[in-house]
Amino acid sequence: MLCYDEIFNVFVRFEKNIVYLKPNISPLIIPFLRQTMDDETIFCYERHDRVCNSCNGALNANGRYKISINKYIDVEKQQYICKDCGKSFITDTDYVEKNSCYMTEISTQGLNIGLIDYMSLEKMSEIIEMFYGHAPARQTILNNINNNSEEFFKKEEEMIENELQKAGIKPSGIYHYDEQYLFVSTGLYLRLIILDNKTKMVIAEDLVSSKEFNKKFVKNFIKSNLEDLPLKGIVTDGVNYYQEIIDELGVPHQLCNFHKMQNLMSLVYKILNRKKLKIEKMKEKIEKNEENLNKTKIKQGRVKNGRIQKTDKKRQKYHQKIKDLEKSTKDSKTIMRELKKEIKEIEQNIDKIKLVLNSKTVKTAKKRFKKLEDQIDELPEEIALFIKRLSKTFERSINHIKNKFLPNTNNLLECYIGVTLPGYLKKRYKTLKGLKNRLKFSRIRWIKRNVLT
Repeated sequence: MLCYDEIFNVFVRFEKNIVYLKPNISPLIIPFLRQTMDDETIFCYERHDRVCNSCNGALNANGRYKISINKYIDVEKQQYICKDCGKSFITDTDYVEKNSCYMTEISTQGLNIGLIDYMSLEKMSEIIEMFYGHAPARQTILNNINNNSEEFFKKEEEMIENELQKAGIKPSGIYHYDEQYLFVSTGLYLRLIILDNKTKMVIAEDLVSSKEFNKKFVKNFIKSNLEDLPLKGIVTDGVNYYQEIIDELGVPHQLCNFHKMQNLMSLVYKILNRKKLKIEKMKEKIEKNEENLNKTKIKQGRVKNGRIQKTDKKRQKYHQKIKDLEKSTKDSKTIMRELKKEIKEIEQNIDKIKLVLNSKTVKTAKKRFKKLEDQIDELPEEIALFIKRLSKTFERSINHIKNKFLPNTNNLLECYIGVTLPGYLKKRYKTLKGLKNRLKFSRIRWIKRNVLT
């Protein structure tokens, strides 16, 4: 028990109605101590020593400075003045940052919340208050994020690097590359990303202004970041100059088949939708004709056998109207059948193209594609146009069949982009620093949840 008392006396000193605390004592002990002491007791932080930081001269106590930590722990800080140089000092605690009234544990929560998801400062403040009973002002949270983000990210990245080394996670040699278009205030920026296909590790990520972005920049980005890494193959979308860059690296280049099919559907969707809309209109017209036909037959009354006399104008009128409605219905049904036939033909050709890209062997893929090329004059115009475009990059579109280790889409990278900076945030940021911080938060979270788990 003596040991506990000796340790306690190292950090706490009693003098009359004042309890002096050393800077490395948490303020949270104060509410506990107050329960056993008089209400008039003053708690005051004092320095470990009384030596001037500037001249090493002796310091004299020179009043006390009142603060309220976390807005509910009333405490004072001892002020000092140097005998030799006359400089004054105020005791700072290890648990509360300078010029702040909140414990570091609370004021840094904005950074921890930022790791989870994008959140407004107002919501951050509400969450902190929910757990701690008190919350810093929004500006305080923002200031803390801005002042401490670099150190925070450095620690997180060092921890991640250590965990990656412990787990033996290394680049696989199979990578995805893509870009995301972003806006900072009114400026257009591009986010360049290289992602490992096997480990899901972010190999490289950069943010560049659209004014600086060009083929040369992309080339330098890809080559410099993959220079000392294993390299087996790369998956990209269909931007033309990617082919030249990947060819210089001397590895298989797979074009994303998802983007290929997306390009195809962008050609045919409007056509299909127009045809389907016409079918719906034909259905409505047929229903209306049937309705009018029934009404006309009721008005016509009982039909007499035999030819209608020329003098019977009323019967002739109803008869002609019925005949016109029946013909209109028949014509509409004919148009519907033709439209459905055209839609079916387009959908069948889309399925044939999918079969080409999903073939199990190169021989089968080429055979199926050759068949489509031979029928190109008979194909719908949109399908024929796509086949002509695909023929220029066909070999790169089936590289995943030749090299089984290659994925056939860039979907993993698309997922990374969507998770780390979804569409609703693309135009949210007003400063480049804010956007860069968000990307770092998201990247750290992605690695923790998808790479290290």
